[in-house]
Order: sequence, then C-alpha cells, then structure tokens
Amino acid sequence: MRGIFNLRGELILAIDPGHLLGVSNSCDPAFLRTLLIRNQNQGTGLLVDGVAGILRLLPDTFTPLPEDSSTLCSAVAVHEGRQIYRLDLDALLREIDSQLGKKQGSDE
Repeated sequence: MRGIFNLRGELILAIDPGHLLGVSNSCDPAFLRTLLIRNQNQGTGLLVDGVAGILRLLPDTFTPLPEDSSTLCSAVAVHEGRQIYRLDLDALLREIDSQLGKKQGSDE
C-alpha cells in the first residue's frame, strides 16, 4: 500500500502493483500515475509509470497461463509482436487484502 486518496468523497486505496508482481519500479515517484479500477463497487488505485495505450482484444485472443504459475496474470496474448498479459483483478485484490491483513496483524 502506498497511500489513500479522496476521489469525489470516496476514499481510494493506492497500491503499487509492481511490488506484488515482483517488478522493481525505477520511475521517479513524481511521475507515477494512478489507474483506477473498480471491482464490486470497490475502487482501488494502481500506481503505474505510464499507460502505452488501451487495447480491445477478443477473449479468444488470449491463451491461459498454466495454473501452477505464481503470477497475478491469468492469460497472455501476442499483439503486433508484443506479449500482452491480462491482469487477474480478483487475484490482485485478494493479494492486496492478504498483504493488508499481514500488516494489521503485525501492528498488534
């Protein structure tokens, strides 16, 4: 967790998904952007160093990743020679809840 911000009266948790994905972030924190995701009416802010674009890919474009892969991505597609990973938002939010639970337990 990197912080909390107020968006139109709603408190939003801001997290760094790179930490959960095992990717180091070398970007200057002043240049980070927040990508807002919603899941079951819960907003979460993902801190990202940039957005290269938004793609609309058909579901059958993706190949599922092996079940035993320890990742928060559920599938991969190849688009214009680049691999595009689909982030499993449910798994990401479960991991965030798990990490927050561990931190709260260590504060006692």
